[in-house]
Amino acid sequence: MIPGELVEIAGEHGPQLALVLGEEQKKVRLLTELGEQLLLPATQRWRSLGMVTTPPSDPALAQAELRRMAAEIRRLQEELDLRSLWEQLVDAGERRCSAGELAEQGLRENSCLTRAAIWRAVKADRLLFRIRKDQLEPTGRRTVEETLRQRALGEERARERQAGIAALRLALQLEQPVEPGEHEELLELLMALAVHGIEHPAAGPAAELLAALGVAGGREPQLKAFDLLVRLGRFQRNENLHLLRIPVPLAFDEPLRVAAGELALRRPWEEPGRVDLTSLYTVAIDDPETTEVDDALSIVDGPGAGWTVWVHIADPGAFVAPRSELLREAGRRAATLYLPDRKITMFPPALAEGPFSLEDGVDRAALSLRAELSPEGEVTSFAFLISRVRVDERISYEEADHLLYEQHGTCARLLGRLQEAADLLEARRKAHGAFVLNGPEVKIRVDDEGRIQLRQVERESPGRALVAEMMILVGCCAARLFLRHCIPAIYRVQEPPEEPLGPTEGTLDAASFYHMLRKLRRAELSRIPGRHAGLGVEPYVQITSPIRRYGDLLLQQQLKSLLLTGRPCYDEEELLDALGSAEATAACLVVVERETRRFWTLRYLEGRKGTRMSAMVLEERHPGHYLVELGDLCLRASLAAPQGLEPGSVVQVVLGTVDARRDRIHLRFDRFRQPEERGPQAASA
Repeated sequence: MIPGELVEIAGEHGPQLALVLGEEQKKVRLLTELGEQLLLPATQRWRSLGMVTTPPSDPALAQAELRRMAAEIRRLQEELDLRSLWEQLVDAGERRCSAGELAEQGLRENSCLTRAAIWRAVKADRLLFRIRKDQLEPTGRRTVEETLRQRALGEERARERQAGIAALRLALQLEQPVEPGEHEELLELLMALAVHGIEHPAAGPAAELLAALGVAGGREPQLKAFDLLVRLGRFQRNENLHLLRIPVPLAFDEPLRVAAGELALRRPWEEPGRVDLTSLYTVAIDDPETTEVDDALSIVDGPGAGWTVWVHIADPGAFVAPRSELLREAGRRAATLYLPDRKITMFPPALAEGPFSLEDGVDRAALSLRAELSPEGEVTSFAFLISRVRVDERISYEEADHLLYEQHGTCARLLGRLQEAADLLEARRKAHGAFVLNGPEVKIRVDDEGRIQLRQVERESPGRALVAEMMILVGCCAARLFLRHCIPAIYRVQEPPEEPLGPTEGTLDAASFYHMLRKLRRAELSRIPGRHAGLGVEPYVQITSPIRRYGDLLLQQQLKSLLLTGRPCYDEEELLDALGSAEATAACLVVVERETRRFWTLRYLEGRKGTRMSAMVLEERHPGHYLVELGDLCLRASLAAPQGLEPGSVVQVVLGTVDARRDRIHLRFDRFRQPEERGPQAASA
């Protein structure tokens, strides 16, 4: 750098002129147009604008001269028609030129000031020219036009955003909901933050939107976004955010609904080749609210003193072809999702709750297992039949329990015989190491008016045990058939527990159930048949809920293909890919079901502050800090209490603040309950 050289440096508020005063120990001393003297490394690069002919020796005069030159550069920059210069160069086919050449052409003079004006104009524009070292290259016409178009769109979006923000602010002030379809882009930002939290890529823009709407996000921007969406009418107070986090469609699109309506008119049970089993007295047992009835049962006397057990499984494959669009949609959903306030079916309801379902009093398509059982409960032979069935009685588990107790009437006698067979089958499984874990369970229902109902499920229900045993029988027989004919299948396998479980009979208390579950190994999918330790069987597949579980449907289609053609309809790789993807989605559904039940249980407890409840200690996580389960609610929570409480201890607690949306519940330890006080673990309202 030479004293008297004029350079341009980057200032805090844009480019500044500076005059080189000299070098000092590998540093350059500069005087800026603002009057500052800077000592900067000589290695630093600045844009040289040329020499000042007679730089003033007085710093004050030098600064004044710099300020005059800076003002002149700004005037020249305003005078410059950069667009015309660019047009001339593009039309002439020029590729590159210097700042001096542009200055001569556009400002009629090549000087340090005109060159500075050119450089500043180019940098400010950032469109018409590209800087290539010390040369300027005109940007192509198409690129410029497209950039201008994008800028115009951006400006339009910015105007729309500001208008949208103003409209949302007004809606909030007037406490009016936003009409559907309005301001979607802004609302989607808020939804991303409300649903996915601060880790979502849209969280930053959403937080800026909150500020623009006059809402301070603070420590809970996610909750603030949710509250705004409720006020704007996009969310309900009890909106299920867990459901919005999973990649499962909440509704069926119009083409699928139309296709389902057309398929629902078919009557495949009338097609030739189906075995007519409508003469069998048949009963379906399920929860009273179930609308997708997958299975039904029959039983008649078998050879000797044994039985012929019939298990009829709904045949949705009679309507849905392998690899069809409807089947792919079922794969995306993986299973029917049952929540306290709604149900999201795997198939359109026109099919799932219509001709797929084994409703009573109407003929339906089924895949029926005929199993011959000896008086000792051994399966001596079995066969699967593509059938036509008609359910004579549709009853709930509670009704089945009552009929089994009363033993009066045709249905009761059929259930009694089925129970005898089921008891023998269960005894044989237990002899092979099976174990039954019945822990406490609560069903939660929310009616259309938002009333929350909690009901304990009787896990030792004879009706439930009977149905479960027959479903296991079907899974075992189907697995044997696949294995016998070398048909690709996906088996359910489970390794034995890591340590002995201890007694498992009866309904376990919350602590015993909690600790036994932790000893179990996870059941897994496998293309290789293996032992299912929990069920005490080998091999085993899951195939009895084809309306509600995607994997069951695929294996049912595989089994039907074997019966009809002697060949599989899916190869092993296709099955693994389809079931692996569905299992991942099904795991998400399990989380949604669990978290949704917890939300509604907490909502049920809101407003009950001060209620005394009993709770069972599950484990002491830290000294004086416990995981407990609240009475008949099957709700787990943290509790601070005296150290040394053993798992299974029952304590009395006082309910504090409960906030379902924040997933918070505060319990205060009241006292330890003596064994004679414990009795049923019921909450006192």
